[in-house]
Amino acid sequence: MAQPAINSFSSYILTTAEEQQGMQLNHEQKMVIQNRLCQIAEAKLALTFDPANVQRFLQEEAELQGQIGILKWLLASSAAVEANSITPQ
Repeated sequence: MAQPAINSFSSYILTTAEEQQGMQLNHEQKMVIQNRLCQIAEAKLALTFDPANVQRFLQEEAELQGQIGILKWLLASSAAVEANSITPQ
């Protein structure tokens, strides 16, 4: 069973099985994440460069890229767990 880890954030010491189970997304979760990924990508495409406020543009673009990255990581992690759990018969 997962044990709380002592640190500044909420984290847990997990077994490999617990971590893999937690990473595996169900179909509805994947659909929601994929929809959000599309919304964020659309927002990134809609960004317009403002020469008067370059820093703001760069920060917004970086924030959206970070969101895209984490959502892609969640989907890829789930796919990897699923691929490793399929055993040939």
